[in-house]
Amino acid sequence: MKIRLEWDRPVRPPAAARMTAVLLVGVMPETVSVSGHDACVLLDTSKSMAGDKLQRALEACRLAAQSLGPDDRLAVCTFASNVSTLVPLTSTGGVLEAALAVALENVQAGGCTLTYAALLHAQSVLAERTDASRPATVLLITDGHPTDNRGRPMTDMSPLVEVADSLASRALTLTPIGLGSGNDFNTGVLESLADHGRGAFCHAEDPAGLSALLEERLRRAGQVACASASMTVEPTGCGATVEGACRIAPEYAELPVPQGAAVLALGQLPAEPESVFLLRIGTGGRFGAEGPEPVARIAVRATDDSASADAALDFSNTPREQQRVNEEANRLRLAWDLARYQQMVNASDDAGRTGDLLAQIRNTGELIGSQAVVDDASARLHELRATGALSGNANARATSMLRATGELLSHAGAVAEPTGAEPERVTEVVTSPESNSGSGGGIGFGGGQEQPRREQEEAATVQPASQGGALAPDSARLVVRRGARPGAAYALSAPEAHIGRTAPGITVDIDLSDQETGDRYTVSRRHALVTWDGGRCLIRDQGSKAGTVVNGRPITAPSGNVPAEVVELHPGDRVILGCLELEVTAGG
Repeated sequence: MKIRLEWDRPVRPPAAARMTAVLLVGVMPETVSVSGHDACVLLDTSKSMAGDKLQRALEACRLAAQSLGPDDRLAVCTFASNVSTLVPLTSTGGVLEAALAVALENVQAGGCTLTYAALLHAQSVLAERTDASRPATVLLITDGHPTDNRGRPMTDMSPLVEVADSLASRALTLTPIGLGSGNDFNTGVLESLADHGRGAFCHAEDPAGLSALLEERLRRAGQVACASASMTVEPTGCGATVEGACRIAPEYAELPVPQGAAVLALGQLPAEPESVFLLRIGTGGRFGAEGPEPVARIAVRATDDSASADAALDFSNTPREQQRVNEEANRLRLAWDLARYQQMVNASDDAGRTGDLLAQIRNTGELIGSQAVVDDASARLHELRATGALSGNANARATSMLRATGELLSHAGAVAEPTGAEPERVTEVVTSPESNSGSGGGIGFGGGQEQPRREQEEAATVQPASQGGALAPDSARLVVRRGARPGAAYALSAPEAHIGRTAPGITVDIDLSDQETGDRYTVSRRHALVTWDGGRCLIRDQGSKAGTVVNGRPITAPSGNVPAEVVELHPGDRVILGCLELEVTAGG
């Protein structure tokens, strides 16, 4: 097995402030330990499926059986007010196709949507396998909301999530497919099932496209190199803790991080392409000394394959070193942000909050250079402003797209460095045989490993944004580049300047109210603060809703006992506040 480790920002200042870094972990198995795979299709046949949707779904099942490999097996079950096994787990070939032809002949739509019972049934169907080491997939095709046995919509979705977790613990992946208009099914629920089931959320808006989608899902399921893998993250310094994790490619899935533990269940690993995972790791920083510092040992284990490598951060007082960014890791981190923002949109029932999140999605789309993301977010913002709500179909379409963004960026390869920039520092690729796979077992992150903290005013680390030269208070300006009045300039001559919106009881030095282009504010009342310290111009976020982005990188807002990240500004730096973009200039 080969693994590679890369930090989004590999060089940090040697300060005591607690910081968050994103670690990219690329995994490529070298041993294929499986032959063939098993799949169970759960087909919703409730009343809402009547007509073309059901006929298209039945045809998709027939064609899917023909696309399987010689060592594969397929089961097909239906669910409505009851759950039935139409075809038990059967090897591919004439027997399977004949059995499907007969079983699907008499399927009719009617009844409610017992999704919970269907998932339990699929688990029992696949539990009867004699070879549990074979990879297996549950494909849930549905067009409606889960109901109880009286046909009432479920309000507590935790039983569904628990079944998805149970499937994942048995090395079974769950891929929900929303069929038809997203107004009819609960995108957030299906997305959550995909995450907990280590699968992927898919949307077949046009039932005619279901056949191709189902074949693609089965094709991917047949490319698995190992049925079950795990990642152990052992802290080795800087008080490291895992704060979040996801699989970003080949398909996005949020990975639950167990409390107090550092063992992540990765699920199935494909033979190719490379699987890419992102870890959000909090570190306690360094006290004074420069040079590399081990942060964590990463070990990935599968049935017959394993590898491990050490992840170290460099600490330097040199501003030019501190500004280095690994473009691939940074863009994939932004793709992770996109998927998380959309999850929040799916869960939001507040139009204002939804608008803020869509603005974040649009801004992030611009940062990664995806016009499709920008256009979709803009269209949904327009819909929200016109109607006061978003259609479920628009959210389902966007969820499917945004969850695939990381895979698209990963396949696109590394982005070229800007002119004059030094290449990023890349951690070496490490190949480790079984005999050199590192320590075994799950290693928890206990309390007390974190470095002690200084007072907040001492702990605020200054991060240089660029090397564009120096600023002086008498000439520094913020010039609007994107807003209602492009070209408007705001002086930064005062010792401190609060940026935001003036409101009753709140006065700011730089009021951006009249720069907003929509009918909702995206700049918070107290959004950011610019100060001068020994000739340096510094900016920090003040806990704004939309966040503050400098040169494409969001800066950390204050949280609890953790102070705000402080970034030094230089001429030419770009600052994004909500939907507005401003440029730092030296006057003129």
